[in-house]
Amino acid sequence: MLLTLINSCMLMEKTQSKAEFVKDIQKFISHSKMIFEKSTNPHYSSRERLESLRIADRLRFTLYDSNYLPLANICEMVLMIKKDLVNILPAEGNKSYKGSVDNLESIIRDATNFLQARKKAA
Repeated sequence: MLLTLINSCMLMEKTQSKAEFVKDIQKFISHSKMIFEKSTNPHYSSRERLESLRIADRLRFTLYDSNYLPLANICEMVLMIKKDLVNILPAEGNKSYKGSVDNLESIIRDATNFLQARKKAA
């Protein structure tokens, strides 16, 4: 149990805590949603992208009660909807595209690393 606790504190590459990890996820999704709502670019109006945004937004609202969710469950949820999170990235021409890609890669890497370490510790 102590090893799992140590891993949860040390394995988050960019973020330092569960709360910061959750905040990064929520910020990524909120930023994507804002772009979708304000843009007139047809990139954001496809049925597939809108469905992905709906799924991601559900995760964002679920994470408001993240105090009750174990970090492993949060990581699993992120990886389960990875395709949807990629799908809501801004269009490549958007000035925030590179930053959003970097943020998403960091979130996915942190979630993957945590779950791999947890599996090794078990």
